[in-house]
Amino acid sequence: ATLRLDGTVTSLSSTPFAATTGTVAFGGSAAQTIPTSSFTYWNLTIDKTSGTASSAVGAALDVNGAFEVKNTGHFTAGNALDVEGTLTMSSAGTFTLGTQSLDMAGSFVHSAGAFSVSSGLVTLDGAAQNFGGAAATSLASLTAAGTGTKTIDGAVTIGASSVLTVSSTLD
Repeated sequence: ATLRLDGTVTSLSSTPFAATTGTVAFGGSAAQTIPTSSFTYWNLTIDKTSGTASSAVGAALDVNGAFEVKNTGHFTAGNALDVEGTLTMSSAGTFTLGTQSLDMAGSFVHSAGAFSVSSGLVTLDGAAQNFGGAAATSLASLTAAGTGTKTIDGAVTIGASSVLTVSSTLD
């Protein structure tokens, strides 16, 4: 099941609403703040026709399943992100990490849109993971940790003054 939120969301609480299955989708065209305090998403989709959905400043955005940015809207990280499933950029939208950190246990599929990182750290901390896709990806810093082989697919650039840390197998 999917809970689609096109308007203003002031808070989500784990009681009585618990996202242990299904998807929460932020859509519409108005600016939205994604609540993060005391709440974990199962699957999260940013499906905006325009405008920006930003994670709230303060607590990390925690997604236990998949995170997808699609349509033509934008996502901006207001704090750290932890995504246990696959992170997918599947259309002309943008994902702005900025100076925040992103820990990923799943793969990163970047088939379209823009993935923007100014100085944030991306950490691959799961088992076998793929990172990249048809669209070019530029990172400030990348850490390959966890178990299994990390496979870089497509055009992935790590800045000249940036850091690549490898404590697992990088392919």
